[in-house]
Amino acid sequence: MEKKTNNMTVPEEMLELLSSGVYSNMTLVAHSSSDFMADFLQQMPGLPRPRVKSRVVFAPEHAKRLVAMLGENIRKYENDYGVIEVNSQEESPMSMFNLPQGEA
Repeated sequence: MEKKTNNMTVPEEMLELLSSGVYSNMTLVAHSSSDFMADFLQQMPGLPRPRVKSRVVFAPEHAKRLVAMLGENIRKYENDYGVIEVNSQEESPMSMFNLPQGEA
């Protein structure tokens, strides 16, 4: 069975696959003058590098909306369940890629 959305026909199997979600324990974000890109990765024990499980590219306006929505939802979460602790001592996720350091 297929479902029609915005003049696109999406197979039912695809909708089911997408609705189950993808687990990510790491995210890398980059941008150009016209787009933002978020790579959602999985770092699995015993593997040398994380693997990209999903990539989302969006307009700057949507990036700003996403930040606002995440901030609002984090505030609600912390009101319900307590403050989310972030270990600031952790190594930067980018360090595992051995990228050259930028210069200002």
